Amino acid sequence: MLKAGTTQAEVDFFDSDFCQHQSFWKKRKVLFLTDMLFDLHNRTFARQARRVTQECPLHRILVVSVHVPRRERKLRHVFNRLSLTRYKVDFQAADMGSRGKFGNINAVISQVNLKQYDWVTVADDDVALPAHFLDTFIFLSEVMDLTISQLPHKYRSHASFTVNYLK
Repeated sequence: MLKAGTTQAEVDFFDSDFCQHQSFWKKRKVLFLTDMLFDLHNRTFARQARRVTQECPLHRILVVSVHVPRRERKLRHVFNRLSLTRYKVDFQAADMGSRGKFGNINAVISQVNLKQYDWVTVADDDVALPAHFLDTFIFLSEVMDLTISQLPHKYRSHASFTVNYLK
């Protein structure tokens, strides 16, 4: 449904009837299909972007995470995936304490000389990343002149729920 006086081109995808935040949870099957289509489309784009990244300068990247008890294997897997890059990457994990996620992240970052790094990345232990993810992610962040960026969420993820959506 278009608001009076607007054209289809002026309607943002996330404000469209198809993609109402309040009803995302009702459309899980459609969102799985949407994820599959975007993943298929992005494979070709990612291959093209990876070729271009070979011409970019090398960077030093700090990857920070929180070590959650009984999930060491998951965090190790994420760190292994992020190490598949042409960049120089250092990994730091804070033990989960009473401070909360970002309190722990800040504690780790405060112990590091950030001037040594071109980028700082916060990684969760429950993400699925393709090989050479950092190459493409950092390259695109620089091309778009971003100073802060976030991993994209799947359409079916909890990030799509109204409680997590900020306009």
